[in-house]
Amino acid sequence: MSRCVIATLAVVGLVGCASQPSGVDSQVKQPGKFVSTQVATPVAPEFVLCRDDGCKDRTTKVIALPKPSASENPRVVPLATPQPDRVDRYAVHFRVGQHRLDSQGMTEITEVIQALKRRKSVKRIAIAGRTDPTGSLKFNQRLALLRAEEVKRHLESSGFDSALMTVQAHSPCCDGDLSESPEQMQVRRRADIQVVVTY
Repeated sequence: MSRCVIATLAVVGLVGCASQPSGVDSQVKQPGKFVSTQVATPVAPEFVLCRDDGCKDRTTKVIALPKPSASENPRVVPLATPQPDRVDRYAVHFRVGQHRLDSQGMTEITEVIQALKRRKSVKRIAIAGRTDPTGSLKFNQRLALLRAEEVKRHLESSGFDSALMTVQAHSPCCDGDLSESPEQMQVRRRADIQVVVTY
C-alpha cells in the first residue's frame, strides 16, 4: 500500500476520534473496524465515522427533542360547574271513576313527556294517584293506584326508564269533602308527577 493511502486512512481515523466527546458510556470495542458513532449536540445528533480501536468514548444514542413553543403548550380547560338538581311537578287529570286517560288527559301527559325530554337528565319520577271523596275508601285506594300506573305506562312507552319510577296511591287518596263544587272535584281526580331533573 502506498504511503499516500496509509496517510489518508490515518487522517480519517484521527478526525473521527477528535470528534467524540468524553465522559459518556463506553461500548464493546472491536479493534480495527470503523463504526458510525453519535456525537451529542444540544438539539439534533450528528454521526461521524470512527475507528473502533482508536476512539475510547461514545455518546448514548438518544435524540434530544426541542422544547415546545408557547403556542404548543396545552390549553387549560376549566372544569364545568355541576348543575344542581331541580324538582318539576305536573298533574294529569281523569274522569270520575276512571283510570284511563281521556282526550284532556292525553293532552296533559303529552305535554309532560315533551317537557321532560327537554331536560338534560331525568333522575327520579314519583307518581301518586288521587281521587275525589266520593265512593268507598277501598275503591278509591285501588282507583288512585291504577291512575298512577296508567301515567307510568305512558312514560315508559315514551322511552323513560321504569327503574326511575315509583307509583303509589296518595295518602289520603280521597281527600276533600262532598260539599265541594264539581270543578274542585275534578281537580282532585288526578295523578301527581314529581320529577327530579337536571336542566
